[in-house]
Amino acid sequence: MESNQAFLRLFDASNLADVQGIYLEQLFVQPLGSGESRSQNIEITFPLADGRVKWIRFTQYLYSVEGETTIEGLVEDITELKQAELALREFNETLEERVRERTAELEEVNAQLESFTYSVSHDLRAPLRGILFFAEMLLKDKGNELDATAQDYLSRINDAASLMNTLIENLLEYGRLSKANLPLQAVSLNLIVARSIAQLEAEIAQKQARITVVETLPTVLAHPATLLQVLANLLSNALKFVQPGIEPQVRVYAEADDEYIYLWVEDNGIGIEEKFQERIFGLFDRLHGQEVYPGTGIGLAIANKGVDRMGGAIGLKSTVGIGTRFWVKLRKCES
Repeated sequence: MESNQAFLRLFDASNLADVQGIYLEQLFVQPLGSGESRSQNIEITFPLADGRVKWIRFTQYLYSVEGETTIEGLVEDITELKQAELALREFNETLEERVRERTAELEEVNAQLESFTYSVSHDLRAPLRGILFFAEMLLKDKGNELDATAQDYLSRINDAASLMNTLIENLLEYGRLSKANLPLQAVSLNLIVARSIAQLEAEIAQKQARITVVETLPTVLAHPATLLQVLANLLSNALKFVQPGIEPQVRVYAEADDEYIYLWVEDNGIGIEEKFQERIFGLFDRLHGQEVYPGTGIGLAIANKGVDRMGGAIGLKSTVGIGTRFWVKLRKCES
């Protein structure tokens, strides 16, 4: 048996004696007769002196001429490949167990969320309704007997309890959106926009706002109730966040590309600084004080969650002091 330095390096050997355990001819089980030949591809393990094991692939051609057997071929170190295959096999063997464990964890989290939602819905709202009721009764029945300071305190209690009630309702709605089944169907944007404006009729009249709808709006693939809520939140914000004394001007229109419809809600409001534009979609992220622009800070988080659950996206373009353009990306409804 003969070898070159490349062969020795393959086995981390310094001389041929270190690899005498590999007798390549024995890799062929059947002996050869004169004039015969045979080829094969085989993989073997080879223990090194330091305890490591190398995987070697032999691509061989064996032939015999006049009683002399000769082996020619290619010798490859496939240790890294085999280690990767082993790691992948072990990963696959444990994957199912890890999936079961992860599923059990998610089920536990969902159960805890259900318990929290029930607690918020019942345990917290019951005393809150009591506060609202008795504050209103005091103002109604005993208001004339109270001085101006006491009446102001009761009004503040009533306002704070009302805000807390709205906050709880919004949190519950956000939680429902996270787990609710939202089957999508063909939805007319013309109809959804009209219903959203109708919901805000009193606010529009109070603000003396003008909402312009660039018709005809297309049909999209969406969940009607969720899309209605999203659009109502965007229109409500457009009416709210304007400078004092400015009449809100809102424009609603749509654009399309190959796959999606982009519904735009454009206002003449106070605008949003660029550094805050991603924050506003988070829960409780308010950029202005309650006394300036009332609200819970959850409306845009609900809109973002709803659009995401429908397979779309939401974003904005804004200039401080000029206004904001919100866009909602919705799936196109194929005719």
